[in-house]
Amino acid sequence: DWDDNLPEESRKDLRNWHQQLERLDQLEFKRYLGVSPASSVSCHVFCDASCEAYGTVVYLRIENESEVVVNQVFAKARVTPVKSVSIPRLELVAACLAVKVGQRVTNSLGVNIEQTFYWTDSMDVLYWIQQRSKIFKTFVANRVSYIQERTTGLQWRHVSSRSNPADLLTRGATVEQLTTNETWRSGPEFLSNRSEEWPKQPAMPIKAKNEERRKEFTMMTVVSVDQPE
Repeated sequence: DWDDNLPEESRKDLRNWHQQLERLDQLEFKRYLGVSPASSVSCHVFCDASCEAYGTVVYLRIENESEVVVNQVFAKARVTPVKSVSIPRLELVAACLAVKVGQRVTNSLGVNIEQTFYWTDSMDVLYWIQQRSKIFKTFVANRVSYIQERTTGLQWRHVSSRSNPADLLTRGATVEQLTTNETWRSGPEFLSNRSEEWPKQPAMPIKAKNEERRKEFTMMTVVSVDQPE
């Protein structure tokens, strides 16, 4: 019942969570992004999903004459639906959230952003985005259509799970981990390098999971012709 004591294991988890809340003031982010008229600015949106949560995190990459600075500007996470959903579908939902958040950030900052890139570690999502939405079942088709209407295929990139900062949103992290994790604060290390040194993009698979494709039907018409005697 609602007024019963929690089991000891749950009480321990709750106490640990309260202790984490007390340390939140240790987590700081730069508000000054260092953008100047001579800066080259790009937006990088990472997304990820697990069976428990999905989310997205946004970074601005500011390239000046002497240096490259990458700062986190926005992050958002949501718990997964109560109804069971496959991981590839959740990755696609996370990609939709990334597009929504990415557009909100680029429209709100008042900064001239030259390019926006979307990064995912899901090959299924990358494959779906490159195809016609109508060949898939409704769940995938609707979300692929949403993404295709607002982005181009060239904006989407693959990133390994190890280098994906959005992984922290879906797996959970302590305040200490968020405070000391440079990938979370400033994005993956490769963003500080020239674009030519970013991860090489894998070849697209010929097919994704067949269960997401609509069944194709072939209609045949038989015509009978009577020959005159």
